Amino acid sequence: MTSNFILTGPPGTGKSVLLSNAVDRHPHLRWRGFTSVSIIENNERVGWVFKDFNSSEGTLAHVDLESDVQMGRYGINLDLFASIADTELDPTQPADVYVIDEIGLISAMHPPFGVSLEACLDSKTPVLAIAREKSTEMLASIGTRPDTKVLRVEAMKLESMPDQIDEWLTERA
Repeated sequence: MTSNFILTGPPGTGKSVLLSNAVDRHPHLRWRGFTSVSIIENNERVGWVFKDFNSSEGTLAHVDLESDVQMGRYGINLDLFASIADTELDPTQPADVYVIDEIGLISAMHPPFGVSLEACLDSKTPVLAIAREKSTEMLASIGTRPDTKVLRVEAMKLESMPDQIDEWLTERA
């Protein structure tokens, strides 16, 4: 049985929107994890807001954020990531579904994340996540798990994807 559902694909194809919309369509579920929302200024992405399901949020990355930790042109608030990820991906806390947006560069900067991710993937609680397409090593290790389905998000397939996610959620949560 597929316990974990991973979305991947190029930037800007709507992966985070698919994930957020799935959460909105299933308010009866106990969600744990985190989402990210792009910060857009003058039609340009300048960062991301990071939020959990218990009302914690903050600026995770921004072009104007001064930080010793950088990802390209973005300063990274790694303390915010660690605080939310470590709390939300605690397998001892009750959850119907874990949401992870996203498994990628920032998560790799926080080594305990890998341990938490494995614990979630191995747990009885389903995981709905986004994996950065360019994180080939991480994506390859997750994608070869027999309990995991990886779906590549492409603009031409967007219409059918909410139904696929809903069907998967209905069968598991």
